[in-house]
Amino acid sequence: MNGTDRPGGGVNGAGRLLVELGADRGSGIRIEWDPERLRSLRQSGRETAERPWTLEAAEGERAQPVRVLSAAFEDGSLLAVAATRSPGAAGHDEEEVRAVLAHRDEQPVEIADTLLSTQYGPDGAVTRVGLELYDDPEGPPRRVAGDRLTGRGAGEARSADSVVMSFRIDGTDGIGHYDSIESDHSRSQPK
Repeated sequence: MNGTDRPGGGVNGAGRLLVELGADRGSGIRIEWDPERLRSLRQSGRETAERPWTLEAAEGERAQPVRVLSAAFEDGSLLAVAATRSPGAAGHDEEEVRAVLAHRDEQPVEIADTLLSTQYGPDGAVTRVGLELYDDPEGPPRRVAGDRLTGRGAGEARSADSVVMSFRIDGTDGIGHYDSIESDHSRSQPK
């Protein structure tokens, strides 16, 4: 499934990776990744501050916290993940997580089910993430691990924490960002 036949994720007409959160509620949050900007993470490495995504949120969704993971791998694969939890949600098991994986020269594929775990350091910044990507709900997951390379550095956006991370999937190294947006993100754009 390429995700373009149903709300939630895939690729839009402009070739950008797309994740929609809250689409089943009739409103929501839309995050788009530019594949070229995402690929450029491999060249810019640790010092990159430019986010490869843009975010749009419906009026009622602006207060929801959103987590955005972006990774580019040595084999040319790209990973785009977004997660949010509705206000009043009891716990992380009520978090909506969507992911899109694009292998080099292939159409992006929306992952059927994604589990995201996050480890935080004493400073409150993310130190490690783990993902389980279930391409096939009946099969075993693909596992992705990420470790922090740099500390906080939200730049101009006071509402976001941004961490540059090393990632691994199926023995392939990658680099990317983990961005956590805690407040009004109706105008969150790449920097």
